[in-house]
Amino acid sequence: MGEDEAMELAETQMPEPNSSETATGKVSSRGKGKPVVTLDSEILGDVEIRLTAMLGEGTLKVSQLLALGEGSLVELDTPLDGQIDLVLNDTLIAKGEIVAVDDHFGVRITHVIAAKK
Repeated sequence: MGEDEAMELAETQMPEPNSSETATGKVSSRGKGKPVVTLDSEILGDVEIRLTAMLGEGTLKVSQLLALGEGSLVELDTPLDGQIDLVLNDTLIAKGEIVAVDDHFGVRITHVIAAKK
């Protein structure tokens, strides 16, 4: 085996499980074949994610917090007709308005946040 063939073989071999490449989560993009999973893959179609609708925030003093009980009201910073944030894994992905969906709350998306590149 020539030196060039040995170098090529060494580049295509997978790192050992305890190597720093796998320990740090680095992934090589040298492969020339099809990707294992694509964004439109059926594999991902049933994966559940947690989407959070952030209605607003409020500030309380500790004494006010200790006085809270059933029937207490906490004022939030979002006006009644204000936009709420849709958050996916701690990342803001959209803004929207609260709507009624049968007997549940829903969110009508009014603005999609551009993805960071």
